[in-house]
Amino acid sequence: SATILLISGTTVGEGDDEVQPAFRFHLREGEAYVLSDNARNKTLHAVLADDVGGTRESLNLRFGIHTDKEAEEQITRHWPADTM
Repeated sequence: SATILLISGTTVGEGDDEVQPAFRFHLREGEAYVLSDNARNKTLHAVLADDVGGTRESLNLRFGIHTDKEAEEQITRHWPADTM
């Protein structure tokens, strides 16, 4: 089992009340999750193993749920050509 952690790339609030929102959810063995658009591209995300000494299998699929044009638009929206 594992915990999925998402940390927002932006802060909310002001002064001492300013926070960086974070979300977490738990997965049991055999479960899966999907991150897309801003959840994938604008947050820090990590898989935290509940059993640190155990083994883990992971499968990452990227840009496979839309057309090549949609993938290119999403990539260039976050990483414009002039920054590469």
